[in-house]
Amino acid sequence: MQIATFKEVHRSKAVIHTYLAWCDEPGYPLGKAITSQSLQPQTSIARKFTDWLVRLFE
Repeated sequence: MQIATFKEVHRSKAVIHTYLAWCDEPGYPLGKAITSQSLQPQTSIARKFTDWLVRLFE
């Protein structure tokens, strides 16, 4: 069953926007998240989120 409707080439974009949608301030623009350093992939919560996304879409 395929639940994702984006093309494989857009996977990383889908992942980052999913992450931003689940943040305390949902809908935070990607550019603003980058410049404010809201995206910190080394944190434990970011690793848990990434692992969950990988399991979800595999």
